[in-house]
Amino acid sequence: MPTSVEERRRQKRECEARRRARWTPEERAAHNAAVAAKATPEHKVRRAQKQKNYYANLSEEQRKIRNEKAVLWQANNREKINASQIRFRNKQGPLPARAKNLATKYGITLVQFDELLLSQEGRCAICRSAVAMGPFGQWHIDHCHTSGKVRGILCFKCNVGLGKFNDDPKLLVLATKYLEACQ
Repeated sequence: MPTSVEERRRQKRECEARRRARWTPEERAAHNAAVAAKATPEHKVRRAQKQKNYYANLSEEQRKIRNEKAVLWQANNREKINASQIRFRNKQGPLPARAKNLATKYGITLVQFDELLLSQEGRCAICRSAVAMGPFGQWHIDHCHTSGKVRGILCFKCNVGLGKFNDDPKLLVLATKYLEACQ
């Protein structure tokens, strides 16, 4: 009987590997086709949302343990992570990686992103700057952290500013009154 979660996972992986080793080439091709058919953007968004919900339901102690394990693993496997990221970027290029990021994080496509930016006349929704600014020169997608709904596209400074105020309109009003009183 397995004693730990890791042991059960290891046994499950071994069982799956033995099962796949017995597949005929036709069975393997059918399996790969079924997996590829599931890999639609909608499926990926649903899977990302399911993962988000799972992590949202973890207790603080469980989150802390998971984070500590992740940090430790990353520290011990830095070369492996870097090599994997380089392989992925070389294979995918910048555009597919951006499209995947938009789909998984925000549930929108590159076309929808472009339409939203165009509706804002290619400018930040707050300061109306035409330059994205920031360390990577990319526009930032402003979204509600509770509902996940995309609100608009912001420059780096405006996005960080909203984040520092915890997306709280009351705090922003108080900050505005403070600035006006000091002038």
